[in-house]
Amino acid sequence: MTSDLIQSKVQSMMIEEILKQQEGKNLEFKENAKPLEKILNTAVAFSNTAGGRIVISIEDKTLKIIGVENAHKLEESISTAITDAIAPQVVPNIEILNWHGINILLIEIFPGSQRPYYIKSKDDQQLTYVRIGSTNRLAASFMIESLRRTQLPTTFDEEVIPHSSFSDLDFTLACDVFSHIKKIINFFGFLSLSFQSISKCFQL
Repeated sequence: MTSDLIQSKVQSMMIEEILKQQEGKNLEFKENAKPLEKILNTAVAFSNTAGGRIVISIEDKTLKIIGVENAHKLEESISTAITDAIAPQVVPNIEILNWHGINILLIEIFPGSQRPYYIKSKDDQQLTYVRIGSTNRLAASFMIESLRRTQLPTTFDEEVIPHSSFSDLDFTLACDVFSHIKKIINFFGFLSLSFQSISKCFQL
């Protein structure tokens, strides 16, 4: 079996495996690349969440494989559009898969490490999308802030709360919470002392 034949068989198996899945958080089917804005929206949404795959030339309802013409030209135009239109820059992994002589475009978007990602528009608006289920949603301001927070080196409980003072603290509640922790610490301290005593007796 030649290498080309092996590659074709592997690609067919990959496509068949994809077709067994449904559209969702990490997968979207497209009949074609029009309008290109929708592909950009999905690329941004995948970058802002858990990454995902966009498969072009498959009907999303019937899962019928249509195929794409001029696959290499389309690959280049989509790659350029994603790289140029999205900030921070997203570099997609695009493959042309062959299924029984039909070309399919597979676009893989990886989870971003510089969130939030957005589409650069002519009027200086930053269009940030997130993936919810099988749809792309324009992110509200609190979602965008949440995406920014994921990039901070500090955790949520380490953040400074502006305009706050000691009078805002509920010391009664704090004492109640930490009393349970103290009991756990005392319990494990007791176990440690008990083990030390037993070790001495048996010279462990």
